[in-house]
Amino acid sequence: KNDPWSPAMEKALIAKVLENLDKGVPARDMMLSEDEVPIFRQLQLLTGKPLLVACNVPENEVNGNAHTSKVQEFLNARALAKESSDLGSMGSHIAALAVSCRLEEEVSMMADDAASRDSILKEYGLQETGLNKIIHESNKMLALNTYYTVGPEEARAWPFPQGITAPKAAGLIHSDFERGFIKAETLTFDDFVKFKGEAGAKEAGKMRLEGKEYVCKDGDIFHFKFNTTS
Repeated sequence: KNDPWSPAMEKALIAKVLENLDKGVPARDMMLSEDEVPIFRQLQLLTGKPLLVACNVPENEVNGNAHTSKVQEFLNARALAKESSDLGSMGSHIAALAVSCRLEEEVSMMADDAASRDSILKEYGLQETGLNKIIHESNKMLALNTYYTVGPEEARAWPFPQGITAPKAAGLIHSDFERGFIKAETLTFDDFVKFKGEAGAKEAGKMRLEGKEYVCKDGDIFHFKFNTTS
C-alpha cells in the first residue's frame, strides 16, 4: 500500500492550515504538495470547499455589472495565486454568477407555460434560468454528472462522480444493483426526448446494452439488469 499519510504529516498540515487561517487565508487558497492533498481532503474544512458566489443583480444587468466585475476580479486574483494543477488536485474551484432574484421569481411563476418562460429569458438574452446556471456550475465545480432512471410513475435524477463505471452508478441506487450487475439498458437523454420516450427510442434503434466497463456519461438513462442470487 502506497500511503503517504503519517501522524507527523497530518499534524504538520493542520499547523500549516491554522497558520493560514489566522492570516485570513481560506484553506482552498493554500498551496499543497501531492502527498498533502489526500490528507487535506480528510480534514473536510469548510473553507477548503469550492466557492460559488451568486451575485443578485437587477433584471437589466443579468449579464453582469460593475459590482460583479469587481467580484470576478477578486476571485481571478485568488485563482492566479495558485497553479492550475493545485486547483484541480483539490477540487478547490472558485467562480461567480450574476443572477436576478426578481427575474427568477417572475420566471418561476410560469413553470407550466414553457413558451412564455422561454420568451422572457430570450428577452433578457438568457439561455437558461439563474437556478439552472447555479446547478450546472455547481456540478462542474464538484465534477458531477447526472444519470436518470425512468419508470411509468417516476423519473429520477442521480448525480454521480465523473468517470465512474456502470456498476458503480447502479450502486448509488442500491448496493445489490452493483453487486449483481449484469448489463445496463442505456439511452441518451437527447434520444429520449427526440423520440418521445423509451418506446420510441427503442423502435428507432437507440437503445443499447452496456457492460461492466462502460464509463457513464452525463445525461444517460439507465435500466439496470442485475441478479443477486448465487
